[in-house]
Amino acid sequence: MAFSVAVNCPPLSREGIAGLVAEVSGDRVLSLTAVWLQIQPEVEASESDLPTFAACYPLMQREHGFMILAPRLPEVVECVSSLGSSSSLDVVTWDATVDIVGTRGRSLGTADCFLADLSWDVAGLFLKALSSRSRTYRNVHLLQFVINGSAGKPSASSALQLAEEWISAGDGGLDEDTVQEYHTGEEFEEDAPPTPSIAPAGAEVGALQKEIEKLRQELKARSAPDQVVPRLPAGRHGQEQRLFARPQDPSGLPSPDLQKLRMMAGNPPGRLGNAVAKQGQPDLPDQALLETVHAVRMMWTPAR
Repeated sequence: MAFSVAVNCPPLSREGIAGLVAEVSGDRVLSLTAVWLQIQPEVEASESDLPTFAACYPLMQREHGFMILAPRLPEVVECVSSLGSSSSLDVVTWDATVDIVGTRGRSLGTADCFLADLSWDVAGLFLKALSSRSRTYRNVHLLQFVINGSAGKPSASSALQLAEEWISAGDGGLDEDTVQEYHTGEEFEEDAPPTPSIAPAGAEVGALQKEIEKLRQELKARSAPDQVVPRLPAGRHGQEQRLFARPQDPSGLPSPDLQKLRMMAGNPPGRLGNAVAKQGQPDLPDQALLETVHAVRMMWTPAR
């Protein structure tokens, strides 16, 4: 009878277990995630019997396998140890005691546990755990950590400490290659992308601040006006008014001479003539104009 199908527990893959291991952190006591391993009954189960599962916790990984932590109950130890028959590697276990916490991270006490080093060949035998709020959760018998009637899970920091102690122990049963894989994690370090720098060093911060201030001063200098542009006179004939504006330096020419000069030049064409007429008689400022006026006067003066 396939109990895992009846309670709808999907099997996990190597990638799934590796993802759970990657989430384990000693800074978060509740970061361990349970997976289920079905306990095969010794005799044929009847229809009224509930399927039995053991709560196991993936803890570490290496190139050729991974490590789990589980409650040290006879049925669970026997079931995990028997996984060696489905694997290319023997199952190695280590007994210990771990801190147990409740759902809110409150300490419940300590409990007997064991660690097991497994091959990736058996990853598919572990199942995704049902949520305790699931309707089918009551249809299974779960072997898990229970202290004084309260169910709990291993503290991540305590479990990781136990794993380090086992790996470092010379008589823990792990061979040298396995220990080296756990210590170095060579496969996973090679595949991992380089970690970017979170923040620049102090010297770099100072250089960046100086560069920002320099750019700010340049922007301020460009925004400042280079010179004051004179405002054009208002009106429709602004350009004509600027072109024929009277100079401020008076020429001192007598009125009859200016009238003769204007008669020789003729009237300005079109709109310009109206603009000049509105301005009155302009004054000629410089010496060149005075000489021109003098020449005109000599032309109109009869010879004696």
